[in-house]
Amino acid sequence: MYAPLTVIILDILRRKRSGIARDSELLKELRKLYGKEVTLKDLNRALMELELRKIIYVEPVKKNLRLIHVIDRTYL
Repeated sequence: MYAPLTVIILDILRRKRSGIARDSELLKELRKLYGKEVTLKDLNRALMELELRKIIYVEPVKKNLRLIHVIDRTYL
């Protein structure tokens, strides 16, 4: 059984450069762990949940590029 996506995303961000990662990096890492069953829709849903809880901030950089920052450092 796998952990929820939100927990895995926070774990990936913990290992990345000071809590910042691109959405494409996150999706790639999640697909390594879960296989092809993780979709962009699943990632967006998990990111929205974390952003509403004020744990992360999703910064749109370009049309197809978003940076995910950890706001609440207690999760790092």
